Amino acid sequence: MMWKQQLPRNFKPAILAVINGGTQINVIGLAQVSFHGIRIEGTLNDAPCSLLAHQSTIQILCFGQELVEKEVRRPIGFIWPENEVNV
Repeated sequence: MMWKQQLPRNFKPAILAVINGGTQINVIGLAQVSFHGIRIEGTLNDAPCSLLAHQSTIQILCFGQELVEKEVRRPIGFIWPENEVNV
């Protein structure tokens, strides 16, 4: 908790799991599934994934991730009866 408070205002804590071979998973959730087993829910190459692994095969990296505001999309729209087009 103290580490989170030390992050700059525009950063949030994030977790990266590194498995054997160097594969990196952006972690969304961690859960214990057995005495030594861990389930990692996250994304791998921007695709959702779930990994079940022994705790000794995973390295966990906690880091500060900068919060980036997404640009608000302002579409131009045309509406006709029973037809709507956004550009």
